[in-house]
Amino acid sequence: MRFAGFAKAARRLFPGSLSVLAGALAWSQACAQTPEAQGWYSQGVEAIAERRYADARVAFTRAVEADPSFAGAWLDLAIAAQAEGDTVQAEEFLTILEARFKLPPPIALGVSNLRRAIQGQRPEREGWRLRAVFLGGLGYDNNANTGLARSDLTLTLPGAGAVLLPLNPSLRPQSDSYTVASLGAEATHEWGRGQVEFSASAKSRVNASLREFDTVEVLMGAGYASSEPVFGGALGLLPGPWRVGFTTQQLRLGGNALLNGIGFSVVHAWKDLPCSPRGGIELDIRHFPVAPNLDSRLAWVSGAASCDVPWTGSGGRVNFQWRAGWEAARGNFTSDRGRPGDNTRHLELTMSHRWSWPGFNGTHRFEAQAQWARASDSQGYSPLLADNAPRRSSRLTAGLAYTVPLQPAGIDEDSWLATLALQGFRQRSNLEVFRVKGEVIQLTVQRSW
Repeated sequence: MRFAGFAKAARRLFPGSLSVLAGALAWSQACAQTPEAQGWYSQGVEAIAERRYADARVAFTRAVEADPSFAGAWLDLAIAAQAEGDTVQAEEFLTILEARFKLPPPIALGVSNLRRAIQGQRPEREGWRLRAVFLGGLGYDNNANTGLARSDLTLTLPGAGAVLLPLNPSLRPQSDSYTVASLGAEATHEWGRGQVEFSASAKSRVNASLREFDTVEVLMGAGYASSEPVFGGALGLLPGPWRVGFTTQQLRLGGNALLNGIGFSVVHAWKDLPCSPRGGIELDIRHFPVAPNLDSRLAWVSGAASCDVPWTGSGGRVNFQWRAGWEAARGNFTSDRGRPGDNTRHLELTMSHRWSWPGFNGTHRFEAQAQWARASDSQGYSPLLADNAPRRSSRLTAGLAYTVPLQPAGIDEDSWLATLALQGFRQRSNLEVFRVKGEVIQLTVQRSW
């Protein structure tokens, strides 16, 4: 049974033939080295035999996490991904297999044939690939109006000192239930050595009572992505993949345009390094129709990484991201178009952890996320607040989400999915007017085509 795992994977490459295994059984890297890896592999074999490809992928992933040298599991992982229709991941797994292991000639031939089969699954280069996503649900927000955390506000009036001003109850947090719905679509087309991408989405949240705080967000974007090295891979520092993109955004509050934005981004990934680190730059141009003195330009530098962490549990994967930004006011600070606080420094740190495991109807997922964000102004915000002190604020957001498929499907993302999400935030500041907090619970269903 030492080579049973590799033999089963090889049979799926060469259905109806066992002769190809003669040269493969002497391959020392074909078997599992740990009982845990073999246990997960057995579950994957059972799932793939029953055409539960999503469950098989989860199990084979756990097997290679427990034993990265288990070549047979890498091969079956590629076969399961291809059977599920995920051609991109299937090719990535085959690339890992070929890079890490010296394949016996019969198996190398089978891998080559599998690559050709994957290419045959892809749409013709001339065609467009389209995808749409619908989401709808219900929620409850205990601070639907983003009310202040305090019941009074301290004003610093010139010549009068500090004055305590009781707040109107309408400015305090008000809870409300709401409905949410969104529809998004994307289209991709191969062009040159990469692909062009177009996307559009609209999301609406309607409160049961506080209708003046209803929101509508519309996004449109275009981009180009490629796996080719940047500038020919000069010095080997930018091997790809990379993407450049352009987005437009409008956010409406209570029926009125609150924010219009344009964004430009460049992102590069180093997929062959551990945790596939990514780096990028972004530029956002913001316009506030109701308060033009808040208009600004915001430049970001960002970095991110995603790592498998099997020691944290089933399907463990952790994601990190940091962003540092500089927001420059559009108007002169000393003019009547000056932005309160003038320029602002931003810093964001985000961490999320996802667990996934085979369950009823497909793969179940549980995700925890936390984000810390800080903003610091360069000038005083207002003479009426803390003697015109520059604003300093920090925001901590934490959330949990559990997603389950509502029906069996060959690809989990193509089935109806239900997600229960909880989120809470706390924002602290040296200026009382920026101290807010709130919690939200939301249940949604999602369908992709």
